[in-house]
Amino acid sequence: MIAGPSTGEFNATIPIKYGNNPISITVINGKEKYEMGRILYHDKMSIELDIKGHKEKGELLFTDYGISGIAVMVLSRYACPGDKIICDFYPEFTDQELHSIIRTLKKMSGPYDGLVHPKLVSIVENQKNPVSFLKHLEFTVKALRGEEFAQADLGGLMISNFNESFEFINYPHLYATGEILDITGDCGGYNIHFALASAYSVFEEVSKTIQ
Repeated sequence: MIAGPSTGEFNATIPIKYGNNPISITVINGKEKYEMGRILYHDKMSIELDIKGHKEKGELLFTDYGISGIAVMVLSRYACPGDKIICDFYPEFTDQELHSIIRTLKKMSGPYDGLVHPKLVSIVENQKNPVSFLKHLEFTVKALRGEEFAQADLGGLMISNFNESFEFINYPHLYATGEILDITGDCGGYNIHFALASAYSVFEEVSKTIQ
């Protein structure tokens, strides 16, 4: 809630929470997943992540607290404690195709040579279903890392209350820019670009009134 200049309070905000955030995970199936995290600590792997149907491709970074990387940061806005994260190390292949590739490699040399990250081979070899492990690796969200690690805020003033110049529709000459508005971009400089671009837009609009 915010107070208007003359009409008191009105509903114009979306609750603030933190976005573009690393994720702490709960270890599933104990030893193997813990070992993978330990072995791959600070190793990046290109994968596809899925949280509640929201998918993002990019590098997955295993850390001491959980997982990070641009794909994780982008999907963190949809993540809540208890949610499942599905990691697909080979989104370009179906389960059947990956199984066929592994079977062919096994005849030639090792079943994972040139296919699986060298640090992962020993773990994959111990799986009852290696293809399922590589295509449907599951983690559970424990928590987001919090405000100090977030790269952007979610929520804020509803954009529907502003015109194209970021002027409050009901209150002329009242402007808002950047993250105070309910606009959040992906990682990659989009949020700071919007903050600067919206501020410049307001600057140009205000300049017209003082010329």
